[in-house]
Formats: sequence, structure tokens, C-alpha cells
Amino acid sequence: MTRLARPYRLAALLLALGFAPGIKAQDVLPPARNVAELGTMLHRYSDDISPWNALYFRLQVPSGSRNLWLGEVVAEDRLGEQAFVYKLEYVLDQDRWFGRVGFQTSTRSIYTPKWRGDLRLGLKTGPERRLLLMGSGFHQSVWDGHEDTGFGPEFQYYGVRPWILQGGARWTFSTPGDVWSHYVHAALTVGRYGTRNVTLGGGFGTEAYQVLGPLDILVDFSSWTAQLTWREWISRKAGFTISGIWYENDYYRRGGVEAGLFIHFGDR
Repeated sequence: MTRLARPYRLAALLLALGFAPGIKAQDVLPPARNVAELGTMLHRYSDDISPWNALYFRLQVPSGSRNLWLGEVVAEDRLGEQAFVYKLEYVLDQDRWFGRVGFQTSTRSIYTPKWRGDLRLGLKTGPERRLLLMGSGFHQSVWDGHEDTGFGPEFQYYGVRPWILQGGARWTFSTPGDVWSHYVHAALTVGRYGTRNVTLGGGFGTEAYQVLGPLDILVDFSSWTAQLTWREWISRKAGFTISGIWYENDYYRRGGVEAGLFIHFGDR
């Protein structure tokens, strides 16, 4: 319980700040615009574990006035192995409900999935539709031989302008070994799309599997994570994003920085 004391305080702070009456929720998504982002990830581990470095490219393309296609390619050098990870997601946003469906695959590596499918469905409800209630699930098959199936509830709440609070829980069933794990997460965003926003988030719980090497696999352990992200528009069409990440489990610690440049294109 000592290791999880800080995450519990973080979650309590986010809940206390976020639930307050205020603005009407707009769309689930930011404005449907063409956005390209190029960035890097630099993570360092304790206990002489090999680092995790990566380059990423993300693309957002509207499909109609409110729906989006989201794509990502990541080139990773992680724990001494190299891999390419490919992600594709479609977001359908309607007046009262919305959905997201995604697919992910990668080149062969012990820590990346052969394939992963995600589904999220949600309802806009409450006064002025400020409360968004969601259910999500996923299934993945990992190159190291194990499989995970996860599900759980999520929410997003538009509080006092310009705060947005989100959070949820996830239960995961992993094989082989029939291991159950669970995680709770929350995040608070302050700011406005198109100018500046800052997000503080965190999570804690248990994990079923984590691969550090061919003969080094962690099973059924506790962990917690925290992340601070700053997204800044330096003009109407361009800006930067930078994040600081801290992760800790029963065996090691990891700290990282992620930074990128983004540009809106094809806008009038």
C-alpha cells in the first residue's frame, strides 16, 4: 500500500477539482481538422534495464464534419529490440452517442502485439449533455505468446470552464495462467483547443504480464503511473506538445519525455 499512496492522493485531487457545474459539453472530439504530428519518445529505466527510444508520426483526417480517421506509426528501440507499430482508428461522433473502433499491429517483437482490436461506445447525458458515459473493451495477442482481454467503464465530465475531467477503470483477463488484473485512471485537462491546454493524469492498479526480455517476464504485480502534458499552439495552424511520464512498479522505475510538433493542413 505504501507504493500506491501517491496515486490515491492524485486521484482524490482530480475528483475534487473536476466535479463542478459549468459549461455545456461540446463535441466528444476536438474540431474535425487535418492534423499531422511528428515526435520522439525518450524513456529511461532503473536497475540497468535497456532504454526505450522511439519516433512517431500521427495523422488525423476528418470524415465528414465530425467523424475522424486517426493513424499512427511508431519506430521503437525498446529493451534492446526494434519494431514498427501501426495503429488505425475510426471515430463516429453523433448528437447523443459516439463510438471508436481501432486496430493495431506490429513487426515481430516480444513486447508488441501481433494484433489488437479496441472498441469504445458512449452516451452523452446529464444537464446540457455535460456528462459522457462510455464502455470500452479490447483484445490483443502479443508476440511473446500471451493474450489479453480487457473491459471497463469510463466517463468524461465538462466542469467549470475550462476544466474537463475524465477517468475510468479496466479489468483484464490474461492467458496463459488465467490471471486477472485491474487499473484505475483519471485525468484533468485545463485550457482550450487552439490556444493551450495542460493535462495532469495518473493511474494505479495491477498488471498481469510485462516482458523485459526473453527470460525476464513479470507476472501479477502492482504499478502506478503519472503524466503531465502541455500542448501549445504557436500559431493558428501549428504548435508543439511535450509530456513528462513517470512509471513505477514492484520491480523498477521508468521516467520519460515525449515531445512533438504538429501542424493543421488543408484548412481555409
